[in-house]
Amino acid sequence: MIRLEKELKEALIYGSQESGLYDEMCHRRDAIILERKQEIEDAEREERMRLAEIRRKKEQKIQNIQEWLAVVLGVSISSFVMYAIWWMFKNGGKD
Repeated sequence: MIRLEKELKEALIYGSQESGLYDEMCHRRDAIILERKQEIEDAEREERMRLAEIRRKKEQKIQNIQEWLAVVLGVSISSFVMYAIWWMFKNGGKD
């Protein structure tokens, strides 16, 4: 591959009337490589963002479930304590 590129370089520099043709070709090649690299990085970044969004939604769902369970447990315990106090006041002196 290196040999072919060297031959192409020599052919374009020495065999052509256009002196900057090889340099222009190298710049275009570098631009294409850079553009492709940027596309790959953008795709990877989008995938990471998509996965982070999925993870964030899952964590939010788990947090919502935990909050509702805490509310239900708190209301249940509070109701039991209020019933126990009411029962003690109503039946406490009769035993």
